[in-house]
Amino acid sequence: MGMELKHNSPTTFEHLLKHWGIALTGGIATGKSTVAGILRQKGFTVIDADILARQVVAAPESPALSSIVQAFGGGIVDASGNLDREKLRSIVFSDAAARAKLEGIMHPAIRNALHEELQKKGLDQRPQIFFYEAALIFETKTPKDFREVWVTECPRAMQLERLQLQRGVPHGLAEKILAGQMDASAKAKLANRVIDTSGTLKAVDESVERYVTLLQKAFEQEKPLQ
Repeated sequence: MGMELKHNSPTTFEHLLKHWGIALTGGIATGKSTVAGILRQKGFTVIDADILARQVVAAPESPALSSIVQAFGGGIVDASGNLDREKLRSIVFSDAAARAKLEGIMHPAIRNALHEELQKKGLDQRPQIFFYEAALIFETKTPKDFREVWVTECPRAMQLERLQLQRGVPHGLAEKILAGQMDASAKAKLANRVIDTSGTLKAVDESVERYVTLLQKAFEQEKPLQ
C-alpha cells in the first residue's frame, strides 16, 4: 500500500519531509513501535530515530561521539572508545542542563542521518509517503517540518503498567521516567491524528488503516487533510 504513491522528480530534504513525511511520536510505552510495525506491514517505509541515534555514535571516530566526549569528558567512553550508554544515561537522567547539552549534539546529527537514510532509500529521487518514528518531535519543536504528526496515546496507568511488566522497570523509576517526559495527553492535543493503543491490536490496526486511507486520499487529491 505504501509503495503506490510516488513522484518521479528529485526533491529537497525539506520538501521531502514537509510533503511526504509523517512524524510518528508519543510518550514512552504508548505503542509507537506497535504502530510502526503495522505501518511496515502495510508496505510503508518507517525510519526509527532511535536506530539513527545509535548509528551516529557507533564509531569511536564519529563527530557526534567526539562532541559528546568533549562535552562530558573522556570517562563517558569505555576502553575501546565506545560510548558508555549507561553512564551517559545516568548523567543526563536527572540533570536538565546536561540533557539539553546532549540533545544539542544529537539532534542535528540524527537529522543529518535521516537525510542520508532517505537518500539511501532513493526517496529523494522517487518520493513517496514515509513515516519517521521519533519520541521527541514536539520537544525538539519540529512538528511543522512534517506533513502530519501522528501520536500514540494510552492512559498514564497503562504506560506505567507496560513499563513495569513489559520492560521490567521498577515502579518508582517508571514514575520518574514519566514525570520527566512531556505528558502523553498533551502530545495528543497537538497531533493531527491520535491513535489510541489502549484497546486490542485489531482496534489499533483499524485506526491506522482509517488514517492511512485518509492520507492516501489527500495525496491523490493533493488537498490538505480534513
